[in-house]
Amino acid sequence: MLFHSWTRLRAVPVLLTVSLALAASGCKLFGSSGSSSSPAASTTTHTLTSAVLGTPIAAPTFNPVTTFNQTIAATDGDWTPFPGQANYWDISGDFSLSDGYNDQCDGCLLLTVGATPFPYDQDYSELTFYTPTMGSAEGVIAATVTDGSDSDAYAINGTYSGALGSISNARMQQTLDLTAATGTVSLVWSDDWSLSTGSMNSEPNSVYQVVVRDTGGNLLETLYTVDSSGGSSGTDGSADLTAYAGSSVVLSFEHLGPASADYVVVDDVSVTDGGAVQYITNGDFETGDLSGWAANSPSEIQNMTSGVRALEGLDVKRSFYTVPNKKWARWVDVFENNTGSPISKTVTYSTNLGSDGYGIIYNTPNANNMALTTWDGCTGDRDIGFVFGNATTVTFTSEDGLCNGNGDDNVYHTFDITVPAGGRVAIVNFMVMNGTDTGLTAADVTDLATDIDAEAKLIVDNIWTDGQYLTGMTQEQIDAIANF
Repeated sequence: MLFHSWTRLRAVPVLLTVSLALAASGCKLFGSSGSSSSPAASTTTHTLTSAVLGTPIAAPTFNPVTTFNQTIAATDGDWTPFPGQANYWDISGDFSLSDGYNDQCDGCLLLTVGATPFPYDQDYSELTFYTPTMGSAEGVIAATVTDGSDSDAYAINGTYSGALGSISNARMQQTLDLTAATGTVSLVWSDDWSLSTGSMNSEPNSVYQVVVRDTGGNLLETLYTVDSSGGSSGTDGSADLTAYAGSSVVLSFEHLGPASADYVVVDDVSVTDGGAVQYITNGDFETGDLSGWAANSPSEIQNMTSGVRALEGLDVKRSFYTVPNKKWARWVDVFENNTGSPISKTVTYSTNLGSDGYGIIYNTPNANNMALTTWDGCTGDRDIGFVFGNATTVTFTSEDGLCNGNGDDNVYHTFDITVPAGGRVAIVNFMVMNGTDTGLTAADVTDLATDIDAEAKLIVDNIWTDGQYLTGMTQEQIDAIANF
């Protein structure tokens, strides 16, 4: 059994004092480099020309989701929540990661300040959403086809069905030229869905609807709708479109978040008139693609901040951000002291691994003790990693063989912080997930989850020089970073 714990030689308050002084002098970006066991504040000012600051989005057009699919290919043969998306970032009401989809976590990055945990009571109305928005270029999938071979979104009939993604606004549409239609115009289709909501209190319902729009996108009629509460209207699977004969309209299948591992699958779409003319192209999706159909151009928000919680004299907010086609997600926790005296606390991050006692856990190679990697030595969960920077302590117990089960699924890392009167401190954590299960081919516990290792090292080495790692943060958050 491998037990590991290390402690920094220099206390965090030294680093915080220097960092806050730099911020006060007008240096907008600062950092620290070197081993976590002996960190020192840097006097170097870092210029991040490619970082884009986050700005609040006051009134999102659609209800943003709180579970975010990760558009990374699965390589381990395991199931995925949606085609082409190996995992999801399912954020709990305390802003921890609930599961990860492949049982990577039984709760990761839970936050405790002193002896007081950040509560599991976030209300959706408390959330603040920030730019940037994400589209197809960042890996958002609005619609695709599925053969059901490796995802929850299965094929209803034949080899393929159309599938709508788990985002705030997913549409799969086809323009119907009904200018020459005669007699009764009938629409039929098959569908199936899984609709749910995330983990925030009072989160709006997820909705699936079949609608008719004009060619400018304006809603003309809702043919059928159902939501995650079970409420529905209209007739599922059929509708009369005779009223639109003589015109061109858009038939639109739509999935509107919030979403938690949602999917909608559609098949056997047909529109015919009294003369038996077929107005739908590729209604059975057996071309294996969306030929004849158009997906909307998504604009998704994947940057959110919690409401404030008062924990042991500090006002605490948690923020989460991810980009769909990246392997990492970022948490930023801000501790603000609105009293007249400094407050010193130990901040603890607790993780319970889904691999239970079978996790192979080790310091990420060449990452200066700023990151951990873990893979499942027995039960088949995908690999993950954590990048936490200059922690005060990191404690874990690794399995000492394959399927011995004598490790510890609990991992902790702590920071001793002192927040000056009227000041704030920010702690940044990254988590890395991919679609790989090193345990499938591992010979023994010395094997490495090399892809996770490489990604974690990139974050450690480049957090201050590659703008992607701080994009979406506010300047206030960046100025208060204490652990890098």
